[in-house]
Amino acid sequence: MMTLTPPGERRVFRVRESVFRVWMDRPEACAEFFKSGEWVWTPIPSGSIIEHPLAEELSAEETHILRLPG
Repeated sequence: MMTLTPPGERRVFRVRESVFRVWMDRPEACAEFFKSGEWVWTPIPSGSIIEHPLAEELSAEETHILRLPG
């Protein structure tokens, strides 16, 4: 079964201690990482984060608990 991702959808992943916001529909687009209370651009492609073997997608509840901005 194929899962469709809405255009422009972003999700949050953790890789070790780092938290990233990625584009689900544009794996070539640059991700952002969370630092000092804000999202910071990084040249790392979203697909690299999504496919990382240690990447864990955070639930909406986890992002709320961590007080991550939308």
